[in-house]
Amino acid sequence: NGANTISTLSTYIAFENGLAWDLSFDWKGRGEYYYDYMQVYLLPLGQDLPTTTYNDYRIGNDKYQNNSEWTRETIHLDDSYANGVYQLVFLWYNDGTVMDPPAAIDNVTVKERTCFEVYDITVVAEDTPLGMNAIVSFSDTINQGASYKVEYKLANNNDWTTISNATNPTTITNLQPASDYYVRITTMCSANDSSSYVEQYFRTPCVALSAPWSENFENFDYFDCSENFVNFGV
Repeated sequence: NGANTISTLSTYIAFENGLAWDLSFDWKGRGEYYYDYMQVYLLPLGQDLPTTTYNDYRIGNDKYQNNSEWTRETIHLDDSYANGVYQLVFLWYNDGTVMDPPAAIDNVTVKERTCFEVYDITVVAEDTPLGMNAIVSFSDTINQGASYKVEYKLANNNDWTTISNATNPTTITNLQPASDYYVRITTMCSANDSSSYVEQYFRTPCVALSAPWSENFENFDYFDCSENFVNFGV
């Protein structure tokens, strides 16, 4: 009808004492590209429902939109919600143009988190006599008796290489020089309880050159290790 409309669906959640929770739900929604979207709010008891899409109590993504397939979303909630009652609101905004389908949600769950992510990940990549390695270290002061899974890959690859029961720190070996990598870590608290992944980018250094050395510059697009020329005074 040409008028902007806001539709909401809500329920109440009573949080007990705890450190954190995962709010999860399945969603999909199209509407008009860019202009129509869903948002999620968690309002203190007694707080009025939002009458605009700008509100301090919004959680999760800024907008959920342009998705035709059912997708599982998880929002991490911290201990600020402990021992409180909150109103969970799913809000659909339509700018006045009738284009279907609007947002749909299903399988809403709230689960107390018992396994937490590591933090303060550092990666030191170095060229050693045995090859290019990277030492990965991290902090974990919450999980007791947990193990860790470390995975890594070249930035332009899809497949991850896994190190199960990784130590802290752990060493990744046989890497390529002057290359971009990603490493990610998940905490394994039990066979059925693990944290989300925490991901970190790093780049390996160039391999040190030693004389005699030559390069005819015929078969390369970009010389990643041009700084090595400094070692030869070029």
